[in-house]
Amino acid sequence: MNDGSAAIIESNGRILLQQRDLITEIPYPGYWSLFGGHADVDESPIETLLRELKDELGRDFDIGDFKYVGNFKRVEQPVGRIHIFHHEGNYGCIDFNLREGKSMAFVNPKYLLRLRICPDIENIFKQIYGKNE
Repeated sequence: MNDGSAAIIESNGRILLQQRDLITEIPYPGYWSLFGGHADVDESPIETLLRELKDELGRDFDIGDFKYVGNFKRVEQPVGRIHIFHHEGNYGCIDFNLREGKSMAFVNPKYLLRLRICPDIENIFKQIYGKNE
């Protein structure tokens, strides 16, 4: 299976996004995405999310910090789903230690689709937030 988990971290009505590294060996270098990643063997979706957030943002979260939004079919791959979790807090980028990615930013949801977003995440945004531009 090719499942993964990602977080919609919201602060003051804005969504935290990660700009992917500019490394040609990874899919969609330089595109914007949510923080998260692929599941390890025998790892639950929330365990995947908490591990990935620690690795990518240098911050520990608790299971209770997140609400499960749902799982979404990948658009780029024939198998696998992305489990989306939501967390709301009062943050700025300074509250995180970016360990993976070129940069990060909090973005107003109505402008999400103006960015170069990874196709799987773009599909999820369209389903959750509509087709705002």
